[in-house]
Amino acid sequence: MRTTTKKGLSIRKKIILVALVINALAIVAFTAIAYWQERDGFLRGVDEKLRVAANSMPHLLPPDYHGRISGPGSISAALFKQTQQLLTNYAKTNDLAFIYSCVEHDGQFYFVASSASDVELKTGTEAKFYERYEQAPQEMFTAWKSNAVQFAEYEDAYGRFRSIFVPMQSTDGDGSAAARFIVGIDVDVDFIQRELRHTILLCIGLGIGIF
Repeated sequence: MRTTTKKGLSIRKKIILVALVINALAIVAFTAIAYWQERDGFLRGVDEKLRVAANSMPHLLPPDYHGRISGPGSISAALFKQTQQLLTNYAKTNDLAFIYSCVEHDGQFYFVASSASDVELKTGTEAKFYERYEQAPQEMFTAWKSNAVQFAEYEDAYGRFRSIFVPMQSTDGDGSAAARFIVGIDVDVDFIQRELRHTILLCIGLGIGIF
């Protein structure tokens, strides 16, 4: 009789253990699937936000702003500062790290419009008109040469970013092409990682709640 009881308890324990293992595996599987689905959706949303900001950028500037640019000094310091304030406000409102445009000359990119971070404004290190972008990522050159949109994740002196680079062309008053430029929009990678950590915690909690 005692032997039967011990066997019964042993079988019961095994059943409980198997059930717990199956439940744990179900939670892990559910969490992983839910997380990757949410992650993909979030990153698609980030890329779409970058695309919308890039297409909006020229409309934030004075008419034919890029068409006036012919080299250093072609845009006054006062006008550049004015556009910088507009772009900085837009970046802050839309949770963007930077929004800027560059022109290419002799294989190098030069800032012709740019937002600025609070730290840059306090220290006077914000981009100046026609300042060379010394660490321009390869994807920026690829976008320029191919005349096609490029996304990138990279690190430079300004931080770590998920970015979009969109080649564009200004027009004259009669609608004819005037000047080429490229728009760059950056989102801080740390912001993306914080959001993804929050997402995985939500998925774990949901998985535990369901199972």
